[in-house]
Amino acid sequence: MRGDALRRASPYTQSNNNAALQAIAADDSGVYFGDNAQGLLLGLATDGGTTALALTSMDPVESLALDTTTLYWVDGQAGGTVKSVMRSGHGLTTLAKQRQSPHSVAVDAKAIYWLEGPASGAVELFKLAK
Repeated sequence: MRGDALRRASPYTQSNNNAALQAIAADDSGVYFGDNAQGLLLGLATDGGTTALALTSMDPVESLALDTTTLYWVDGQAGGTVKSVMRSGHGLTTLAKQRQSPHSVAVDAKAIYWLEGPASGAVELFKLAK
């Protein structure tokens, strides 16, 4: 039931292919996710308010993490990137580039972490201090 309430409060409908919605992260103020068919990184207010964030012309969002001020994501592609942006939508930053298929990003108070590697084979954990 709670999911239905959120859906009614903050609807997001993609007209051409819902399968392209990927990666989700949330806290008390917002829910953030990638719309890879449209090239968007979106944020919706959890209180039913307006769109909190809408960035366009994005690389695919494979995994997403957030802290109190910033969103972090990886694109999962060979030669891929780790990026961040302030929740306000300002300060888009590439934190690491030319990575080997980065995926599964996480963040704590001191660092950003992600896994990287091919679909089959060795996977490595990387850490980048904030």
